[in-house]
Amino acid sequence: MDDRLKQVLSQLTDLNTGMVDLKTDVGDLKTGQARLETDVGDLKTGQARLETDVGDLKTGQARLETDVSGLKTGQTRLETDVGDLKAGQTRLETEVSDLKTGQTRLENGFDNLQKNLVSSLGDYTERIINHIDDNTEALNKRLFKAESKIEGMRK
Repeated sequence: MDDRLKQVLSQLTDLNTGMVDLKTDVGDLKTGQARLETDVGDLKTGQARLETDVGDLKTGQARLETDVSGLKTGQTRLETDVGDLKAGQTRLETEVSDLKTGQTRLENGFDNLQKNLVSSLGDYTERIINHIDDNTEALNKRLFKAESKIEGMRK
C-alpha cells in the first residue's frame, strides 16, 4: 500500500502543481481579459473620438465648400466688374482721343481766326485810313475854298 499511497501522493502533488499552474493560468487569463477589456474600452473611446472628428471634418468640409462657392461667385462678379471697367476705360480713351482731335481742330481754327482777324484788321484799317484821308482831303478843299472866299471878301 505504501506504493500505492506514494503513487496517489505523487499524483496529488502533480495535481496540486497542475492546479497551481491552472490558477496561475486563470489569473493570467483574467489579467489578460482585463487588459483586453481596457483595450476594447480604449478602442471604443478612440472610435467615438474618431467618429466625432469625422463629423467635425464633414461639417468643416461643408463650410469650406460653401466658402469656395461664395468665393467663386465673388470672383465671377469681380471678373464682370473688371470687364465693365475695361469697357469703360476703352470708352474713356475714345472720348479723350475725340476731345484731343476736337482740341486740335479748335486750335487750328483759332490760329486761322487770328490770321484772318489780323488780315481783316489790316484791310479794314487801310480802308478806314483811306476813307479818313479822302474825307480829310475833301474837308481841306472845302476849308481852302472857304478861306479863299473869306480872303476874297476881306480884300
